[in-house]
Amino acid sequence: MGQLAFLDEDRRFDGQCIRFMGIDGKEEVICGVTTAALKECDPLMQRHGLIPSEAF
Repeated sequence: MGQLAFLDEDRRFDGQCIRFMGIDGKEEVICGVTTAALKECDPLMQRHGLIPSEAF
């Protein structure tokens, strides 16, 4: 297994999940993180309402 590299220009947000692409050698890997997970993991992120785009 190689090292996963992320592409900054390939991010999509559907209101519930941020999806982004990673590259492992020649393989593309689709990744995603839900807003609920971000709010749970980051104590500084607001818990209610919309997350500002700057947070991403």
